[in-house]
This record gives sequence, structure tokens and C-alpha cells, in this order.
Amino acid sequence: MKKSKYLTKQLAFSIIILFITTSLVPCTAKDSINSKELKIDYSGNKGFVDGEFFVKFSSDITLDLSKSKDGLIKTGIISIDNLNEKHSVTSAEKMFNFCRNNKPENPYIYNIYKFYVPKTSDILSIVKEYSQISSIIYAEPNYIFHSTETPMMQILMQLRHGILKQVMKTL
Repeated sequence: MKKSKYLTKQLAFSIIILFITTSLVPCTAKDSINSKELKIDYSGNKGFVDGEFFVKFSSDITLDLSKSKDGLIKTGIISIDNLNEKHSVTSAEKMFNFCRNNKPENPYIYNIYKFYVPKTSDILSIVKEYSQISSIIYAEPNYIFHSTETPMMQILMQLRHGILKQVMKTL
């Protein structure tokens, strides 16, 4: 009986040491796979995607997106259409279409559009101009966010927690 308890403690100790040492590996791993797949140029270190920005319109605004003869986006709102023409907005899309009974399900993400301009455009100055229109709540670049945790890391943590729980029950 004593030998069995000793082996159980040794096994538990070994598993704990294994978990501690393997938990250090994800902390030092780099997220190089995702950045290669996205093909984003980080050399400029701007922190946002070239040629894209978001605009959130007030809830009482309804856009009627269409293309003009020259391929630029028209919204049906003169002040926005003038800026779209000035900055050569070639495409726009509504980001979230969640509505119930013709009312936004989540007002914080309702009426947000992504606008596309030539990649060489000065996004910060464009965003500043769009922000000055009264029907626009905010305009901002399409920021690049980096994950601080990989999905696999979360799964491993849950697995470790479950195994440690089982080992502690045997002690």
C-alpha cells in the first residue's frame, strides 16, 4: 500500500513538473504562421491595413449603396458621396446585419461599414475628414490586432486543469 501511494505521488509530481515546463513553450512561440497567411506588410509599422477604414453612421441613417458610372461608391448622402469621390472609394460593405423586427439587435455594432480606397491613400487624413460629418459617429482605420494567446494554448490549459484535478483526487 505504501509503495502504491509513493508511486502515485511520484507520478503526480512528474506530471506537475511536465505541465510547468510545457507551459513555458507557448509563451515564447511567435505568431509567424498567421502573419504569413494574411500577407500584411509590417515594415511600415503603421498598425492598420492600407486602403481600408471603418465608418459608423448614426442609427437614423440608411445608406443606399450603389456604384457610379466611374466605379465609385454612392451612398445617397451628398456630403459622404463628395468625400467618396474625392478619395476614390471603390467599394463599401456593411459589416454586421443582425436585426430583429427591423431594429438593431446590438446598437454598438449596427450601421458600421468598411470602405475601400486605393492602397496608397493617406488613411489617417481620410478618417479625419469623414469624422467631421455630423451623421458619422466615428471613422477609424482598419487596425491590425495581434493575438496574445493561441486557441491551442487555451485548450492545453483546460486539459492541464482537468488532469491536475484528477491527480489531486488520487492523493
